[in-house]
Amino acid sequence: MRGTVGASGSPAGAARSPSRVRRHAAAAAKVLFWGALAALCLAGLSISRLQCGGDMRGCFRHSKPLSGALLESALPPHVHTSGAFALAGQESLSTTQQQCASAVDAIPRIALMFLTRGELWHEGMWREWFRDAAGLVPADVIRASNCSSEMFSSMAAWCSTKEPISDTIGAQHLYSVYVHTQPGFAGFPPTSLFHGTELPVHVKATWGGFDLVDATKALLRAALLEESNKKLMLLSESCVPLYPPALIYQQLMSEPKSRINACPHRHMMPWRWHPKMARGEQVRITPRLWRKTSQWFAIERGLARIIADDTAVADLFRETCVEVEYDEELDRSYECYSDEHYMPVLLAYMGKQDETDCRGSIMNVDWEEGGPHPITYLPDNVTEATFRQLRKPDDCDSAAALRLTQEMFVRAGAPASAALCSEESPWSNRLLAPSCPLFARKFSNHTGDAVLRLLTDCRNKLGIVACWKSGQQRMMPLL
Repeated sequence: MRGTVGASGSPAGAARSPSRVRRHAAAAAKVLFWGALAALCLAGLSISRLQCGGDMRGCFRHSKPLSGALLESALPPHVHTSGAFALAGQESLSTTQQQCASAVDAIPRIALMFLTRGELWHEGMWREWFRDAAGLVPADVIRASNCSSEMFSSMAAWCSTKEPISDTIGAQHLYSVYVHTQPGFAGFPPTSLFHGTELPVHVKATWGGFDLVDATKALLRAALLEESNKKLMLLSESCVPLYPPALIYQQLMSEPKSRINACPHRHMMPWRWHPKMARGEQVRITPRLWRKTSQWFAIERGLARIIADDTAVADLFRETCVEVEYDEELDRSYECYSDEHYMPVLLAYMGKQDETDCRGSIMNVDWEEGGPHPITYLPDNVTEATFRQLRKPDDCDSAAALRLTQEMFVRAGAPASAALCSEESPWSNRLLAPSCPLFARKFSNHTGDAVLRLLTDCRNKLGIVACWKSGQQRMMPLL
């Protein structure tokens, strides 16, 4: 130490030269500036949505806390609302965390939107899956900054803490998570992976009813509040991934079109169209605009905004697309399911069908038994052969896609490969065809343990999540 500081700001016994006064004044100004900046950040600037994790997994960004008022403003009157949305990440952040946030703020994300009755049946598996995604940064984000030394130094300095990650979903650069549950669900307990991800609104959704669309639109509105969500994907509690998070992210981000079918095709079930749809007061849906798609989709932000904001076509469907035993006007039985028709019809009506891939689906389901529901997988069906078959091996080269994905990501805070900035970007390389499914359903609530055991068993080499060697050594599937 040079000595104690007196009231004048100079070290005791030191001569007060003008240059020294200026240096102290400059130092004081810097302290005041950074103090004011920290205060602003702590007061809730947008950067406070980001937070740094550890275990060399780097920075993680929390989704923006959702406003119940914003969501409720566009919901039909039968929608129920709960209390405050306690999404993680509302706490103030340190300067270190803010600096870490700035280093990776340019990463676009995929919103995973779970439409569920209540708890998610495969939480153990999802915990492992999200743990593998924690801290992953697309190499192209680094290349887009011209591999600047500033980005590398910032990530190394601010994103490499030693504490273990306590919030796995919070530790995501690639994904955001939103869960819609039915009214009456008590919510996920604090120990749950999905605690705090629930929407504050609850639609009492029934099978075959338009309220399923209402619930989906609530999820879309919630996800659209976060600007970084560039693609939005709908899943259920019975879904399981067929690939690791890095591959699914890179696959969807490399696809120019949305995985929803708004194009005319042979299986549109025209008998579900009702003549009343062509006589609407605000909009008219003719047979030429009738479409059908899967309920489960992955769509671009622009299409999601169209669906979230629409009321006119939604009102028409709510009134006319209903399941009844007999319709006097048609003189026959009539059935219509809005969750399969409303969104593709709306996109076709808006002239957006060319922005959809017209053939792909994110989900693989087995309809061989016929009827209104696909086959439900039970514990005995959870095998390596089942998962490999669900990947459609005759049409989809899973092994090549898995190898290619390893070149596309780094972990924030971890040492970067020397070749990262010298190699050409593989971003434009198509990993799989859009017709290749990325998830599968329906895996029943009784298969949670079986799915977790299978995917974490190193012998099967599926590479969906990290497997466990003897002695509880975790072997990462990627990177």
